Amino acid sequence: MQQTIIEDTTTIEDTTTNVSREWMSSLAMACDWLVERAVIDTGDVCPNENPFGYVYRCWKGAVREYDASDRRWHIYAPVWHTGQMIKALVMAADVLHDDKYIRAAGRSAEFLLGARITDADDPDYGAVLSYEGDAYACNTSCALEALDGLIYLGDRTGEERYWKAVLENLDWIARRMYITGEGLFLDVFYPGRGEVAALEDTCRQGFPGRPLNDDSVFLKGWRKSGREKLRQIFFEVSERLLKEEKPAGNWINFPPCSSSAGRLHPRHAFWWGRSMVPAWKESGDERYLACALRSADWYVGAMRRDGGFFRDTYTDFSTGSMNHATSGSLSGACLWHDLIQEGVGEAYIEPLKRALSYARGMQFTTPADPDLKGAVLEKIMPHGGKDCLPYMVRDLATIFYVQALSAALKSGLI
Repeated sequence: MQQTIIEDTTTIEDTTTNVSREWMSSLAMACDWLVERAVIDTGDVCPNENPFGYVYRCWKGAVREYDASDRRWHIYAPVWHTGQMIKALVMAADVLHDDKYIRAAGRSAEFLLGARITDADDPDYGAVLSYEGDAYACNTSCALEALDGLIYLGDRTGEERYWKAVLENLDWIARRMYITGEGLFLDVFYPGRGEVAALEDTCRQGFPGRPLNDDSVFLKGWRKSGREKLRQIFFEVSERLLKEEKPAGNWINFPPCSSSAGRLHPRHAFWWGRSMVPAWKESGDERYLACALRSADWYVGAMRRDGGFFRDTYTDFSTGSMNHATSGSLSGACLWHDLIQEGVGEAYIEPLKRALSYARGMQFTTPADPDLKGAVLEKIMPHGGKDCLPYMVRDLATIFYVQALSAALKSGLI
């Protein structure tokens, strides 16, 4: 009997090792797609890849997206997407024990460092030129969402220049874009004119700005620098988020959600609800934890039975049939992971595993098109009467897959 038990245990261990090895292989394949396919490796880009006409001094290291229907690369919101990719690569490097991803992250960080106003005499010194919807207006949330990649890379390599860029940008946002005492930020900066403004959609809702706590970078900046102003902003925003929460765990009154349509964005509760976990840990205030749990529950309700997600998710959790958003499930998985690690998220272990399994099933492993290999499919689009592939391969699905899977592997959840 004892011999049988030993043999069974060995088999289980071997199976576990094989499963872990498969996940690791999937992670490496996703990272390789980002580094070898999605990242721009030249200083310039073709006009047809740059539909918005963004202007940067050097494009090398920026990440882009892929439309499989016409096999065309294109660029959208390259600053924050690249920042999140850098974060993903640093996380994966520690799991895969491969510093080639750190080197790749460093190359992409040069793109971000070059996308700043670096003239010390310029009143907007330190600003990150974070274009998204057009080539004229920079977006505050996009700048904040780029910074965590530099933070991860700076902590991993010990190179202080990354943190220097982060703190300079946070200081600029605090000075130029923050509405003091309100927990709100102006969202639009026109670098050509040096002007700032609120989003029109925000103003229509009666707010002068949005409560941005993306990646908790103000709290991280305070911990690094000791600048009390950054901590103050973080908690003023946290309080504003508690005040404006609607529906539970989300914030429909602020774009890119739409209160008039009853539509919620797939990553909205991730950016703002996730920040409530460090707010709770820093302050001990249980209200913040309760909010984070409500955001986590919102993701459980919004995720489909198979682990998928739709960009157009409504307040009753109904959806359309197209315009998927795999990154929604994966950003939810990142929030769930934080709560699990804090010992308050056991109920989210199953949804997390379901989200990762779904995303892995959406990974292109043996495609006919080599530009797809390793990528995770973000969305299926209406085919428009044509017989082309209706696949939109946004870089975000792969980026958040790498982040969520790296975290789960490192903590032993997968």
